[in-house]
Amino acid sequence: MLIRWQYYGSLGSHGPPLFFVGVVFLLLGALFVALLANDVYRLQRLATEGLPTIGTVVKKSMRRANDQGTTDTSYEVDYVFATAGGRRLEGTDTVDPATWDAVTEGTQIPLEYAASRPTIQRIGDRVEPPIGGELAIAAASMLGLCGAALAVQALRLPWTAAARESRKDSNTVRAGTPGPPMPKILAFLQRWVNPLNVFAVASLFVGALLLPPGLATVREESLFRREGETVSATVLTKSSRYEGQGRGSGRHYRIGYRFVTHDGISVEGSDQVTARMWASIRERESIPILYLSDRPQRNRLLANDPGRVPADCVLGAAFLVAGALLVGCMLWGSMRRRRERYRHGPDPRFSA
Repeated sequence: MLIRWQYYGSLGSHGPPLFFVGVVFLLLGALFVALLANDVYRLQRLATEGLPTIGTVVKKSMRRANDQGTTDTSYEVDYVFATAGGRRLEGTDTVDPATWDAVTEGTQIPLEYAASRPTIQRIGDRVEPPIGGELAIAAASMLGLCGAALAVQALRLPWTAAARESRKDSNTVRAGTPGPPMPKILAFLQRWVNPLNVFAVASLFVGALLLPPGLATVREESLFRREGETVSATVLTKSSRYEGQGRGSGRHYRIGYRFVTHDGISVEGSDQVTARMWASIRERESIPILYLSDRPQRNRLLANDPGRVPADCVLGAAFLVAGALLVGCMLWGSMRRRRERYRHGPDPRFSA
C-alpha cells in the first residue's frame, strides 16, 4: 500500500503533503484538547455543583521568576476549610497580586468546592459556566477531526487515482475541450511577475506594517515628554513569552507593576524590558515609572526612554519611499510604452 501511495505521489498526486497536513492538524487538535480539558472540566464542575464556604488562610507565598526567564511570578495562598458534611480539607490556589495583598494569614476568605468532589476547589465566589473554554475545546476537536479526514483522504488517493486513470483510458477526449490552466497561469506570471515588481510590492507591504506602530510610538513618547509625571511603582509580576512572528521574534520579557497617581488613583500596568533589566528587577521592589496625568493607564518604565526615533518608523518610511518610487517608475515606463505604440500604429505582424 505504501509503495502504491508513493508511486502515485511521484506522478503528481497530492497524497503525501495532504497526509502530512492531516497528521499535523490531528496532533495539534489533540494537544489543544489535552491542555484545555482539565481546566475546563474543573470549572464546569464548579459551575454546575459548586457550594460556597468560608476558609481560613494558612500561608501566603510568592514564587519569584527565575533569571533565565523559564518561569513567571506566581502568588499562592494555602487555606483550610470544612465541607457541608464536616470534612476538613486543605487547598492551594493561585491568585492575582491584588487578592494576595488583600488577604493575611489567619483571615477568612470565600471559597467554592464541588459537592461530589471537594478536592476541586478555588478561592472566590461562584464560577460561571466556561463557555469560552468549551468553545475552544470544540474548535480543537474540529481541527483534529479535519486532520483525521485529510489523512484518510490522502490514504485513499492511490485507489481514486487508479480509478481516474482507468476512466481516462476508456473515454476519448472530445475536440474543443479546454486545455489545462497551468500554461495560462505560467504565461501570466512570466509577463507580470518579475523581481522589480515583487520587490516594489514587498517594500510597500513591509513599510505599511512597520510605519504605523513606529508613528504611534513617536506620538506617545512626545506625550510622555510633555505631560508625563514620574512616580514610584511596586513590581508585582515578571513574565516571559516566546513570540515567533515578525522581525522581533524571540523571547520577550515584561514587568507588571502597581502605582498610585498624584491624585490617589491606584493603577496597574506593565511594560516590556530587556533581558538584562528583567534579571535585575525583583518582585515587590520599587521602580520609577512615567504616566500621563490625564490618562494614567498609559504608562511605562522611566528607564525605557527610547531617546531616538524608533527603528520601525525609520525602516517603515524607507520601505514605503522605495516601494513608491519603484511603482512610479513602473507606471511611467508602462505609460511611455503605450504612447509609443499609439504613435507608431499597430504592429504590422498582427494587421489583416
